[in-house]
Amino acid sequence: MDPRRGLWYFLKAECLKEIRMKGINKFTKEEIRNLETLVRITRATNTFYLCYTAEEFINIANNLSPSSDENLYNRAAELYCKVLKNSEHHSLFILSRLLFGYCQLPSHLRTMSINKIFNETLLSSKDNRDANLALGAYYEKVNENFVDARNHYSRALELGSYEAGIALVKLKQKSYGYCDLFYETTKMREIFKNDPRKQQEILCQLGSNYYSYGYAIGAIYCWHIAATLDPYARELQDHRNWLRPSKKINIYRSMSLEANYALKRIYNWSDLDMKKPAQQQTVKLLQLAVELCSNFYKAEQDKSK
Repeated sequence: MDPRRGLWYFLKAECLKEIRMKGINKFTKEEIRNLETLVRITRATNTFYLCYTAEEFINIANNLSPSSDENLYNRAAELYCKVLKNSEHHSLFILSRLLFGYCQLPSHLRTMSINKIFNETLLSSKDNRDANLALGAYYEKVNENFVDARNHYSRALELGSYEAGIALVKLKQKSYGYCDLFYETTKMREIFKNDPRKQQEILCQLGSNYYSYGYAIGAIYCWHIAATLDPYARELQDHRNWLRPSKKINIYRSMSLEANYALKRIYNWSDLDMKKPAQQQTVKLLQLAVELCSNFYKAEQDKSK
């Protein structure tokens, strides 16, 4: 493969993102340098690479810190504007990614009209996953029409969009100030039942939601299952709740503390009937959680030797 062509840098960007998503490394400046090279080497004419790079800049900026790097948002806006200026012959896929990505920008950076893109996408959206996701984002973030946003997100989810499922959860919280996460993720768990990574993320989300309401046993139950799917996933050590994104938690640390504390309380309850199957199952779960966390930390220590 020729390292002077855009495909080389696109594949490298995908590899760097995959490494980060698996928790091997956190975000590095190499990702930004590689993305900028992708744009430069294709002379900013490939609309797919432009949309891809802009979307990744937004994703990186969103995950850096609450005071994200404004330069990355500005750079993403510049790239979207380049695509918007020459949008006559774009495919529905490009139109959809352009509309969706542009809606993710902070409102003060949405300086160009996207009505034409919106109308073209709307005409072709019925059975297209990406188009429905993009229209949902437009109705939510630009028009603030939450009913139509929910309808398009729901259709996108039915067509296989995981992003739409997350957007639906956040929209429910935004609309009503409350979201029953277990109920709202029912369809997601069914649609993506054969995708271990997505199942793991949903379980982590359910666990952290239980945890935020003080239901430690429910949190441990979900987290334990999630950790058995992939013990070294980044999600377990650097978790951000969909509904409360401002605070990150280390799931292993929280699970270990809560499981050990619960076991101590159980052993101190002299009137607890340990012959009941439900009590036995709870104790077994807590013991397995403690063992899982201990094994993980031991493996991490062995790596550093």
